[in-house]
Amino acid sequence: MDKYRKQPTRIGCKGFYWQHCHKILYSHLGISKGASDSQIADAFLRFRFDEFVNLLPDLYHRDGHFNPQDWTNRLFFAGKHRMRWPQCKILRVEESDALAVIPDIDFSTKTNTTGHIERDFEVTDAQRLVIHQLYRADLALGGYDN
Repeated sequence: MDKYRKQPTRIGCKGFYWQHCHKILYSHLGISKGASDSQIADAFLRFRFDEFVNLLPDLYHRDGHFNPQDWTNRLFFAGKHRMRWPQCKILRVEESDALAVIPDIDFSTKTNTTGHIERDFEVTDAQRLVIHQLYRADLALGGYDN
């Protein structure tokens, strides 16, 4: 949801643009062709987490922001899984030592740029089931309980 809270606040900043992960939601959010950046931003700022979760089955395969991380170690060609990358590893954010293998990124400072925004991030049992179905490999690889 960070993508949908942060980007609308950048209107007017140099280099601002709506990313693919935003554009694929326009029709779901009732954003019409030719809508102003301000109208688009308003729609995203009203977009609730439970609405996002309900849309995941339609979205998770359409943009890299939503793809299961398990997919990052697979090579796809013509829409079909062909092979695995030999050196790909899923890293857990909670294990900062494991993240040290990523060069030129300082993980010592924890930042939550949208933590000040009060939103309801609760999900229903049915929504939790959807999340677990779509991201079950990620949850298993990360050692998270279902």
